[in-house]
Amino acid sequence: MPRLRLILHAIVLIVLTGFIVLYFGSSDTKYSKSSALPVVSVDMVAKLEIGEDDLVMQEQEAVPLDYRENDLLYRPPLDIAVIFTHSENNLPLQYKLRIAVGSLLLKSSAPLRLHLITDEDGFHIASNIINDVQSTNRLDTRHLKLVYVSADDFIHEIEDSVKILQLFFTTRRDAYYRDALFFFSVHLHKLLPGLDKVILMDIDIKFKGDIAELHSHFNHFSPTQIIGMSFEQSPVYRHLLSLYRKQNPKSHLGSPPSEGGFPGYNSGVVLIDIQKLRKSVII
Repeated sequence: MPRLRLILHAIVLIVLTGFIVLYFGSSDTKYSKSSALPVVSVDMVAKLEIGEDDLVMQEQEAVPLDYRENDLLYRPPLDIAVIFTHSENNLPLQYKLRIAVGSLLLKSSAPLRLHLITDEDGFHIASNIINDVQSTNRLDTRHLKLVYVSADDFIHEIEDSVKILQLFFTTRRDAYYRDALFFFSVHLHKLLPGLDKVILMDIDIKFKGDIAELHSHFNHFSPTQIIGMSFEQSPVYRHLLSLYRKQNPKSHLGSPPSEGGFPGYNSGVVLIDIQKLRKSVII
C-alpha cells in the first residue's frame, strides 16, 4: 500500500512538471499585449525594407544643378575693379556706386569678383551699400565676392611715375585728373598681381546689358593688344581741343569717326589684359 502511494505521488509530480513546462515553454514564443518588446509584423518588415531601398536609390540619384548654381561652382568669376575714394559723407558718390553695382548684378549672368580700390572706411561704406542692394533685390550673395585693395598702400608707389602724365592732364589744382589713382591702370600688374584679365570701370555707370558679353571681347584681342576701350560718344575732346582746332582748322581731332575724325577714347570702361601688361616692354 505505501508503495502504491509513492507511485501515485510520482505520477502526479510528473504530470504537473509536464504541464508547467508546456505552459511556460509556449509563453516564451508569444508576446503579450503588455510585453515591453514591440510586435513587428511581416508587413511592417516589408515596408521597412522598401523604405531602405528607396533611401539607397535616392542617395544614388543625381540632382541637376540650376544653371546659376553651375556657374557658381564651376565658372571662374569675372574680375571687375573700381576706384571708390573720398566716399565718406559723399552721398552723390555713394548713390552712384549703388546704381552701378545694382545694375551690374541684375544684368550679370556670371559670378563676379569686385576689387574695390579704396581705404578702410570706403570699403566699409561700399560693403554696406552692396549688401543693401543684394538684400533689396533678393540676389544670391554667393555670386559676388568683394576684395579690398588698399589705395593708401599703393599711391606712394605710383606717384613718381605719374607726375609726367599729370603735367599733361592737370592744369588746375582741383582738376579731375589730379588724383594719382586716375593713372594707376598702367600699374595694374603691380596692384592686382594675381589676375590675368580685369575690367576697370568708373562708378558713374548704369549697366544695360550683361557684363559677360563685354568680357568676351578679350577673346578678340590680338597677341599684341593689351587695353580695350570704346570711342568717346560725347564731344568732350572736341571742346577741350577747341583752341588747338582753331589754330589748326584742318585737324580732325575731336571730330566723330563719321567725319573721318578721332573723338578720343572713353576711359570709363577699360578692358585690361594684365598678363600682357606684365610682359610689356613699352609700359
